[in-house]
Amino acid sequence: MSKKQKPPAYQHYAKDFLTGTAGMSCAEVGAYIRLLDHCWDGSPVATLPDNDEQLRRMAGAEKDEWKQIKDTVLAKFERRTVEGKRLLVNDRMMDYWKELVGFSESKSKAAHARWDKDKKKAPEKSATGGKGFEVEEPEDFPTGGKGFDPEEA
Repeated sequence: MSKKQKPPAYQHYAKDFLTGTAGMSCAEVGAYIRLLDHCWDGSPVATLPDNDEQLRRMAGAEKDEWKQIKDTVLAKFERRTVEGKRLLVNDRMMDYWKELVGFSESKSKAAHARWDKDKKKAPEKSATGGKGFEVEEPEDFPTGGKGFDPEEA
């Protein structure tokens, strides 16, 4: 699944979120959820730039406010090198993304296997050249020995 195929939304598990943010202020929770949304929309998925000013702006915080909340908010992210870049990673979102990609790939493989199986079962073209089918009228069909005459109907 590529970024272009990525769903526009991610699962938000309310109980887990409330538990994980229980000690945060409203400002910290707001900044955190905004950064999670940027993480989902980021490339690679589940990452943010390791740049304090960019993070502050992404979080929607004023400079003084950011100084007060950033340590608590950024504790939910880990600094790592990803694809040769120094980034912040949210492990939970990264795990969710990997699970989503794995699920998508398994469903795609299963669908291709079904399609390939169906192709092998497909009947060969009929005598009509695949443009239709032929129907034979059974001998004991009750037509009274004559065909349908629209004039008599």
